[in-house]
Amino acid sequence: MPRLVGTIENGAGAFVQLRDQDGDFVGEVRADNDGNFAFYAIPGHWTVICLTPNRRRERVIDLGSDDIDIRLPA
Repeated sequence: MPRLVGTIENGAGAFVQLRDQDGDFVGEVRADNDGNFAFYAIPGHWTVICLTPNRRRERVIDLGSDDIDIRLPA
């Protein structure tokens, strides 16, 4: 199963949600002190939502059979 990993600039402790192509909630993790997070997901069309106290960031991802690494700016 491929991994969807990422880093959020200034995102220490951010909540990171994974939603499917219909916008339904699939899971949530908390970013580590460096803003890193990881999900294991089946290939498909996903939305990653990062929630920090002052900002909400979203990124649409098409996940294939290989791992993907994303960066979300501050």
